[in-house]
Amino acid sequence: MVSGGQAQRLQIARLLCRQDVYYVLLDECMSALDPVMRATVTQALKVFLRGKTAMVITHSHDTVSDLCDKVLDLGKLAHGEDRAIQSAREYLSSLEHGASATSSAWRALFSRMAV
Repeated sequence: MVSGGQAQRLQIARLLCRQDVYYVLLDECMSALDPVMRATVTQALKVFLRGKTAMVITHSHDTVSDLCDKVLDLGKLAHGEDRAIQSAREYLSSLEHGASATSSAWRALFSRMAV
């Protein structure tokens, strides 16, 4: 039997071995990793995701800042608010300046990594 972190690393390793991948869905992909392994996996994913479209579902602001270009805030979308889609930088800045993170438990984050 493997731990949660080991299972996540195995799944990410399988992804990194794939070729001809253009779209990637990552759902809480680093939630069970320790900080050292998270940094290693983040670097590998940054390289792998270049030129690909990725949808990253996470609660981690670190993952947003490390992997995402745009944020779709599902709480704002559900309430019909303007600016449900923001750049990751704008989204994180709004959190730092005291804006509410929304009541939504899920935030879907879209990333289009530049080549």
